[in-house]
This record gives sequence, structure tokens and C-alpha cells, in this order.
Amino acid sequence: MDVDAAGAGLDEDRLARIEHHLRTRYLDAGKIAGAQVAIVRGGTVGYVGNFGLRDRERGLPVTDDTIWRLYSMTKPITGVAMMTLYEQAHFRLDDPVERWIPEWKNLQVREPDPNGGWRLVPAHRPPTIRDILTHTSGIGYGEGNGDLVLGERNWLAGHDLASMATAFGDWPLRFQPGSTWLYSHGMDVAARLVEI
Repeated sequence: MDVDAAGAGLDEDRLARIEHHLRTRYLDAGKIAGAQVAIVRGGTVGYVGNFGLRDRERGLPVTDDTIWRLYSMTKPITGVAMMTLYEQAHFRLDDPVERWIPEWKNLQVREPDPNGGWRLVPAHRPPTIRDILTHTSGIGYGEGNGDLVLGERNWLAGHDLASMATAFGDWPLRFQPGSTWLYSHGMDVAARLVEI
């Protein structure tokens, strides 16, 4: 990988502090086994650093091709990818998701009925990109949110981003888009939009 600190407008002396900080505060202190840092500015890779071990038991060092489990750290990465596409005018925040995922057309919303059950009503408006980025789209996350289908364990098994995002078009929304905040799979849908 070509690294050009000056070309990225970065000071090499200041970049050297990154390794010292990671080693003294985290690696030597035993807080983490390893870390990997990359800084890109203006499309130029200005810094890459691999520190510590990727596998403590086998003594394997972190390398450029180390694969990391990111868990919820994918959310800020997806958010940055989406905002980069936004800055390049690929979409507007108030564009409906159905523009890219046609299965999201004519979504219905689950509402309580007078008999203690549920009824489906048309959504007042389609969920937008802003809604999926802010957890106000109406899709749920399962596990404790009372979702009809999403509450089933391992519902994601066998789904890639494309099939998962498409599947949401078959399920009722938990509330009218934009009306309520509920932690959701919105960022997973956003990741699918980045792919598209």
C-alpha cells in the first residue's frame, strides 16, 4: 500500500505519536492485544500502522490483511460511507428508500386494534434515507421490541445485505415513518444502499 503522509497533508512527527500512545496506553497496559490504524485524507493514504497481536494465543502479529470483528463499529463506517455518497450528490436525505429497494413500496404499518390484536394500515409516507440513518423508519430490531417476525432468533441466518433489505419490504413497520425513534436494522439497510 502506498503511504504518503506529506501528500495527505499530515505531519510525520505527529503521526509517530500514534504508535507511542497505542503502545503505552493500550498494548503494554494489556487493555488490547492489537490494533490497526489507517488515516486517509483527500483520497491519499497518509498513515498505516499495525500494532501488537491479532492472535495472542499463537503470537501472530497484526498485518495489513488482518480481518477484524467490528460489531457495532460498522455503524459509523456505514454512516461515513453514506455521507460521502451524499456529498457526491448520489442521493438526498429525504429520498425514499423505495427508489433503490423497490420492495419497500406500499409498506404497511402495524397498529393496535380495539380487540387487543393488530391491524395493518398504509404508511402515511415511505421511509426515507434520513429515517434509516436516524432509526425512525419504522423497521424494528427484534429482541424485546415486540416485532412479529424479527423477534425470531437467528432470523438473519442465510441472509446477505441484499436479501435482508429486500425482506423488510414484506414486513409491517412498527410505527409511521418519522414519527418515533426505535433502534433498528436501519444501518444495515444503509449498508445495502452503499452497495447499490
